[in-house]
Amino acid sequence: CADRVEDTMDYGEADGSKASDARPLSFPSIRIGLAESENGLVWTRHEGAYKLASVLDVNEGEWWGFDTRTCVPGDVQLLSSLKVRAEGAVFFLFYHGADSEALSIRDVASAWLHPALAAHSKRLTSSDERASGANFRIGIALSLDG
Repeated sequence: CADRVEDTMDYGEADGSKASDARPLSFPSIRIGLAESENGLVWTRHEGAYKLASVLDVNEGEWWGFDTRTCVPGDVQLLSSLKVRAEGAVFFLFYHGADSEALSIRDVASAWLHPALAAHSKRLTSSDERASGANFRIGIALSLDG
């Protein structure tokens, strides 16, 4: 069958834009895409409905959302049960979402780096600079078709 898909892969793709405050240290906007492969070597991008043909976009219109700037894929779990007789199962996509809140580089370094590395990096521990798009939280998206 020519339409047979063996593997799928979620990936993050940056659109090249930076936060509107144009800080020197700002993370790009990233969206989640999906690729499919029959053999695990040659991949074809799935054409999603959002910017960059993504399948999960940032929540640009929801000011209260935690993922207004970036969505980075984490893990996909297929949850089903032999006890529940249903036609399908539910796919859970766990992802990291970030907004454009500016955090101090010192706080980012202490949260992301091993304490020994952060302590030895004078620029990170003494800087008053702020980084945009580094305030990550965990999100979840559900799908019936993967």
